[in-house]
Amino acid sequence: MGLAPSGRGAGDVDVWVRPADVERTEQVLHANGWGRQNPTLPQPADGWRWRLMLSVGNELPQLGAGVSHVDLHWRVTPWTGEHIPNFDTAYARSVQVPPLDDSVRTMCPSDALRHVAQHARKDAWATLRHVVDVVRMADVCDPAEVVTMTRTEPNIALAMTVAGYVTTMDIPGWEADARTRRLADEAWRGCLGLRNSVAQRNAATGRAGGCRAGPLRMVAGALRHRVGPPRHGRSSWLCH
Repeated sequence: MGLAPSGRGAGDVDVWVRPADVERTEQVLHANGWGRQNPTLPQPADGWRWRLMLSVGNELPQLGAGVSHVDLHWRVTPWTGEHIPNFDTAYARSVQVPPLDDSVRTMCPSDALRHVAQHARKDAWATLRHVVDVVRMADVCDPAEVVTMTRTEPNIALAMTVAGYVTTMDIPGWEADARTRRLADEAWRGCLGLRNSVAQRNAATGRAGGCRAGPLRMVAGALRHRVGPPRHGRSSWLCH
């Protein structure tokens, strides 16, 4: 891919619905050829386990035979925070997907930039694709809004600093502080595969290597999702 944003390539399809619509949406997906990547996760009939998963989780990956994989989301990130919109807030300022009709909508550019910055954080800036996504989304955002977000939202400040490694990100009147530059340097090394292995990153951030549905794991997941990863280890910068 090199350093060209045009080389990003394709990924899966993210579908975002309200938590109350997850069961019905999954039924539609399954009727059209998709199936759960992890069939051991709770089902609606599992009662409290299903409700707990909706409370602390954020997605149910679905595999398709010969078609794109779908990540069924009821929130876009495992973490909560003042800058992460819920479904209703995001939908109220969503935009139509061209050239489709108004029934197919996506995040507005500023929310999409927040999402790709959060996604990069979740994945520990593991690939150059994260930088490509930030560059692309910042390019279609209102410049004044990007300036405000960079000054007030730490995730955006970090993302824009990392993006500066591949292109000029002009933020008038703003300059990354020493801490943000240090974190951006570590993130950039992660994008280039110069940091540590996926297993080591997962261990450092407290993330499980697989997806399990045991009650104790789900309760532990609830704490992790609400307060963020542990603030120690070589990837503790992900917490901020």
